[in-house]
Amino acid sequence: MLKVMIVDDDRIVRKCLRKKIPWDEIACTIVAEADDGIEGLQRFSETKPDIIITDLKMPGMGGEDFCEKIREYSDKVSIIFLSAYESFSAAKTSLRHGVVDYILKPIDTEKIKQLTRILDMLSKKKQNSQQFHALIDNGFEKEVFTEQLRKKNAAYFNTFFENMSNYSKQDYEMVKTMSKVMLNILFEVAEEAGDKALPLESKRLQVYAQYNLLSRTMDIVSYTSEVFDEYLLNSGSESEKDFNHIMIEKIKNYVTENIEDPQMSVTTIAEHFDYSYANLGHLFKKYTDVSLVAYITHIRLNHACRLLKNTQFTIAEIAQMVGYSNANYFCSVFKKQLDVTPNEFRNHSKQHNG
Repeated sequence: MLKVMIVDDDRIVRKCLRKKIPWDEIACTIVAEADDGIEGLQRFSETKPDIIITDLKMPGMGGEDFCEKIREYSDKVSIIFLSAYESFSAAKTSLRHGVVDYILKPIDTEKIKQLTRILDMLSKKKQNSQQFHALIDNGFEKEVFTEQLRKKNAAYFNTFFENMSNYSKQDYEMVKTMSKVMLNILFEVAEEAGDKALPLESKRLQVYAQYNLLSRTMDIVSYTSEVFDEYLLNSGSESEKDFNHIMIEKIKNYVTENIEDPQMSVTTIAEHFDYSYANLGHLFKKYTDVSLVAYITHIRLNHACRLLKNTQFTIAEIAQMVGYSNANYFCSVFKKQLDVTPNEFRNHSKQHNG
């Protein structure tokens, strides 16, 4: 549970936040309240909260001065401003003090939802960080990791990368640091073994140049996995399914499960899995020899063919069921890909079955 302190001279606002936010659901708990910044500092030293929600304008000590004092003690605590200022002023003040976000008063139902989303995001980020530290503590002892590399144990690294992706999607900086450490160990082991699988100097420069261009957590995990696979596979190790093949299967399953969603695209899939658009497209094409756009179309039309053969749904209904909001566009894509219209396909299927 993340510890939260609320600092606001308006008791009605404090009561509203206490009652309206589903604290247990977002793994947060209120540990302190205060009327102004002076009392807030005292309560901060007593309770050491993870998150502070504070009004900007208060008697005694206002939110800005309070925030400055807090930053003298800690740059780790997350601060959210409540502000009656207009949006631009609140944004400038927030940026100046390294504040996570700001909520404009008056507090209503939509503002409560907005604040709940912010708190939930902070809570999940903390949980991911804790899980990732647990992964490092329990699964990344350097001696064990190094020994598994020497043994060229591909299965161990498949599991490791999968765990890494599950625990770390929200924490880009931690993933990047972790991957850099792993790559350094890999090159150390390859050099120690005099292994030809990685032409060391040229490969090291090439790997780090590419690595520094990556902008999303799964881009980093997938690329690091590729470098490890190159070393392991070229060294004689065999693995039926490496980490990236596992991820491709997850992406394929996601496409099938969301076939009715007309908004599903490479962009939304990349966002869901935390890849960049370009790297997801490259990865999918590399491991399947088909573009992700073409694969999505193939799955949609495949499902449409089954529905045309085996059901009595109208063409418009089937278009909706396979993710096309416009029936005419569905017919156009169908005709272009299969060289027949949906009605012609259905009629031919009936004749063939007869």
